[in-house]
Amino acid sequence: MTLFHRIALGAVLALSAARAFADVSTPVGMWQTIDDVSGEPKAVIQITQDGSGQLSGKILRGIGRLNDPDKRCTACTGDRKDQLLKGVTIIEGMRQDGDEWIGGQGRFSIRRTASSTSAR
Repeated sequence: MTLFHRIALGAVLALSAARAFADVSTPVGMWQTIDDVSGEPKAVIQITQDGSGQLSGKILRGIGRLNDPDKRCTACTGDRKDQLLKGVTIIEGMRQDGDEWIGGQGRFSIRRTASSTSAR
């Protein structure tokens, strides 16, 4: 799994863990991503919603060893390849469908759960 996919997956996990302390009606805000293997924090992302209701998310800063302003996404592909991690868009085009957030480059499906803990 590439660094980009790990950060994106961490973002998805953070979104799905919002119920305990966050407004569960929207994932809009700042979130901390968690590595799916180590359980360690990886990055702070900001998720915004446009006028059509679609979400996008970008990395604001890395955490720990990823908190390097010059760190680049060498494992990314396409237009993200070698971009600075800070500011790279990791979620775009995600939309709500009932109780799920779907889309987002076809990689994510987020469900709210009653037993989750905050990642905010």
